[in-house]
Amino acid sequence: ITFALLGAPAAWAEPQIQAINMSQQAGVDIVRIELSEPLAAVPNGFTIQSPPRVAIDLPGVGNAMGRNAIELNQGNLRSANIAQAGDRARVVLNLRQASNYQ
Repeated sequence: ITFALLGAPAAWAEPQIQAINMSQQAGVDIVRIELSEPLAAVPNGFTIQSPPRVAIDLPGVGNAMGRNAIELNQGNLRSANIAQAGDRARVVLNLRQASNYQ
């Protein structure tokens, strides 16, 4: 699984998640998290083997999507959940089987 964080200038007080999209290129699942503006630092993440998940913490980021769950159902990805905790958003990708990410 490959992640791409895309930021575009906007008038938000803090970066906001605007969309989460999934595609495949050369057999690799690619998840794009579109933000209202670029992040100030590289986000941290980790994997969970059972149930298989990848979690990415986005400090100083809010959720502007108006929902906390997204069905992806492509490749190894089932769905994504966004949890807001204080001043950070955590994006959790629910997988069909355990996988690494970059």
